[in-house]
Amino acid sequence: MFSSEFRHRKRGVETKLILAGSAAHRDETLFKNIAQAHRYFALVRAGQTYSAIAKVDGVSRDRVQKLIELAFLAPDIIRDVYEGTQPTGLTTQWLLRHAFPTVWHDQREMFRPL
Repeated sequence: MFSSEFRHRKRGVETKLILAGSAAHRDETLFKNIAQAHRYFALVRAGQTYSAIAKVDGVSRDRVQKLIELAFLAPDIIRDVYEGTQPTGLTTQWLLRHAFPTVWHDQREMFRPL
């Protein structure tokens, strides 16, 4: 017989069981989107418009605008995403659907219960 502590988390349409002591898995989609957000933000700072960036990347202007918000995540949150230790509910979809504060302390408080 096998027993282990676990947490039950809903992620969109899927349910995820997280076993105690299990290895962390990085959310590659979220990690890549954060990197993309930093690239987009650098292009905006260099003078490009959302529309120009969207045209080059073949995405919508709204997508560029929403992804750029990920560039303002706290460094420790980005580190947690890199290490795969971010809260289970913290996904690209969740971040794009919910407004989150730009103040890093407030982000930590908001994301903690996810």
